[in-house]
Amino acid sequence: MKQKEAIKNPSIIRFVVATFSITLAWLAVSYFFISLKIQVLFLVGFFGLYFILAYFFLPRIIYILVLLTRRSKIPRYTHAPDGVLADPVNIILFGSEKALKEAFFEAGWSQADPITPRTAWRMFRAFFWNKNYPKAPFSPLFLFGRKQDYGFQKQIGNSPRMRHHVRFWAANIEREIDLESPLYWMKKKRVDKEKPLMWVGAASKDVGFGFTRFTYQLTHSVDEEVDKERDFIIDSLLSKRKITDIKLFATDALVKGRYVSDSRIITAYLKYR
Repeated sequence: MKQKEAIKNPSIIRFVVATFSITLAWLAVSYFFISLKIQVLFLVGFFGLYFILAYFFLPRIIYILVLLTRRSKIPRYTHAPDGVLADPVNIILFGSEKALKEAFFEAGWSQADPITPRTAWRMFRAFFWNKNYPKAPFSPLFLFGRKQDYGFQKQIGNSPRMRHHVRFWAANIEREIDLESPLYWMKKKRVDKEKPLMWVGAASKDVGFGFTRFTYQLTHSVDEEVDKERDFIIDSLLSKRKITDIKLFATDALVKGRYVSDSRIITAYLKYR
């Protein structure tokens, strides 16, 4: 059973394809070029081309295609800095900033450190040497024209290789909120934290490292069944009685592609002492 699951895992397939391609390229270069200097130059050029395509050219092409094909639809997905679609929105919590932090801390979650050279290096060491780092930083994802305001996580095991995690973006509760309107999701929002807040979240589970679907960038692999992570977070907060009035909001904006989801968003109100 585990072997079948591994074969179906797209990250493993992409890793195998990438490894095979690199090996094939090395064998081809070794066969046609006897000089070690030429071999090294060729491989440097190969990886340089990969970097340009994976991190600059392909992301922008995909971003343009997304704008053209989904311009009238709700952007249920957050996106990476280069515009590539990322984790889907699946949680909305209503309450203050203090209530949000208290709820996750009491439920045993850790707030992610900001990305700095120091934390990035510590993350690198923790991942490759299987070291403990419960506050490992998140890569930035974007919604409402800005990166996440908060990120919370729970390690699975002794390193950040696998972890439950969720990103939140603050938004003021307006008198009339039309979650079905693309304009609501696409506008940049300035947040007044003195006014009532809601926290729009994208929850997913990291299950290792792999290559992204379209651009082959090296990144964390995410469990495709995002509804399980959404429900895990709600159950975690419920176990400490930190939320109430839980509802499932059905939307016409379906979560499609590599994710397995019922496309619904869970809403709940945060309790605060």
